[in-house]
Amino acid sequence: MPRQSDETEIEPLNILFLLRMLVRPISTSREIARQTSIAPAFWVVLGFSLYLAYGFATSQSAYPPPQHELDGWIKAWGEFAMLPVLPIAPEYYRTFLAIIVLPLMLVAWLLMAVSAKGFTNLVGGKAPLRVWLNQAVFAFFPFWIMAVLMDGLFSGIFGSYLVPALEGQYGSFWQDFVIYFPQFMYTILYGIGWAYASIAAYQTERFAVWKAVVTGWVIFIWPMVISALLFR
Repeated sequence: MPRQSDETEIEPLNILFLLRMLVRPISTSREIARQTSIAPAFWVVLGFSLYLAYGFATSQSAYPPPQHELDGWIKAWGEFAMLPVLPIAPEYYRTFLAIIVLPLMLVAWLLMAVSAKGFTNLVGGKAPLRVWLNQAVFAFFPFWIMAVLMDGLFSGIFGSYLVPALEGQYGSFWQDFVIYFPQFMYTILYGIGWAYASIAAYQTERFAVWKAVVTGWVIFIWPMVISALLFR
């Protein structure tokens, strides 16, 4: 007779869970909550960090841009968004990011998981830290990765057309589009990441919805802060 499958058997976690999470967040979150290994999550964070490091290193020669172009960026998005917050010369800033981005992302990952673990402990949660290390990556990182890829695509498509568009040379539609697209794109994708992290929290702990939403928020807030304060 054929051997019956064990109902408790689960598929080992792998990076393809990033895609499964996008299309089946409820069932995938439940599976992730039962995993014991954090190795695939670590490889996702490592791969994303190396991609960012490569991007920062290879784009240093283009940052800061010529002064007239930088002035256009500042006029559109403000000094806070366009210039380094840290007291580091702009001509070295992306090299600095390339050097620190790996430890920075590992710390961000840990903060996301520890924050979720700490809050859920306060409100009756029982899941161990390893579960939150996995949920933080597979629930939120797909949208963080998409935001970075879309930002790069946006810059690549417009390239030398960006400043003329910001100056209104192509009309008010394109001027408004290039000004507001990055803001809306990051807000929407990070907001969806918050929603998915909340779903993951609910499927993990099965507690009140408001607790899941707050858990999703404490996962979401670290990428938001890091992106807003450091990435340029």
